[in-house]
Amino acid sequence: LFHTPAFLRLVFQMPTTGKEDETKSITLNLQRLFCRLQIGEQACPTTGLTRSFGWTSGEVFMQHDVQEFCRVLMDNLEGKLKNTELSNKIPDLFRGESRNCIRCINVPCESIRNEYFYDLPIQIKGCNSLEDSFKKYIAK
Repeated sequence: LFHTPAFLRLVFQMPTTGKEDETKSITLNLQRLFCRLQIGEQACPTTGLTRSFGWTSGEVFMQHDVQEFCRVLMDNLEGKLKNTELSNKIPDLFRGESRNCIRCINVPCESIRNEYFYDLPIQIKGCNSLEDSFKKYIAK
């Protein structure tokens, strides 16, 4: 996420006062981490950010699902930006829309449903490229 310029700009535009509870403010800790990454020359600790997620020191060493992590992060940031001039920026950057269509073979009936997503569950096993993965994802 740090290497996505539009998201990096958005993180630095998010309103914080500096008086937030450091142990609970994901926004403040994300800004601090990105600032350290941008101006620092050494590895940056992520303990502030992981603590703001409510993770204890023991949970930091557990493997977490990246999809769940991103969902929690994006939900939190969207909530912080609600009713501000930045309210639609997270969906504008990361949300996609897919159309799920089911057509009956023997009768003239179809069901079409549009769904929003922030990530795609694409298959990588047995695929030689990202293009192959997408072809499997959209196959009938």
